[in-house]
Amino acid sequence: MSFRHKAIRPAAHFLFLFLMVLSLPGASGSVLIHCSPKRKEIMDALEGKIDLFDVAEIKLSYSAKVKASLRPCVCSSRQVYEVFVRAWNPERIGFVEDFKVMLLSRSNRVLGIVAISSGGTAGTIVDIKLVFAAALKANASSIAVAHNHPSGYMMPSEQDKRVTRRLREAGELLEIPLLDHLILSADGFYSFADEGKL
Repeated sequence: MSFRHKAIRPAAHFLFLFLMVLSLPGASGSVLIHCSPKRKEIMDALEGKIDLFDVAEIKLSYSAKVKASLRPCVCSSRQVYEVFVRAWNPERIGFVEDFKVMLLSRSNRVLGIVAISSGGTAGTIVDIKLVFAAALKANASSIAVAHNHPSGYMMPSEQDKRVTRRLREAGELLEIPLLDHLILSADGFYSFADEGKL
């Protein structure tokens, strides 16, 4: 497919000249630009056939339904556990693995708890982007995360350790620190922070 030179807007003149340098001379002596699909898109945009500002609008919102003074405050892994357990379906804790994030204000008051993923009896996939998308949307200052082990065995797996490390690193980059990662079971919990594994 080839595209013959047409009049373009002055603002696009530099880009057009750049594309001309990359073009091949045609048989008739005029310059032809042999367009790949990507070049065709660029040329269509330059000629106004594609509106570069015709994109989806993104809206971020967070609606607090509880006064700040009435939100639970968490200052220890035990308190984080107690809040998470209240938000967990007791019928699922020994059945399938779920992963949730607790969003915290600067004063460690709970802004909310978001379910990130649900898996099978042996694991669930955690998308780090989704964890921090929720934190950013709620304007959280820090986070704590938790997942359950349906087996009741509370020691972390290698995958648990990798996810914790990635969450910690992403949190440092975004200045939304990971305060703790809990592994829950019907009988209790394991805290990465308490064990010095954070």
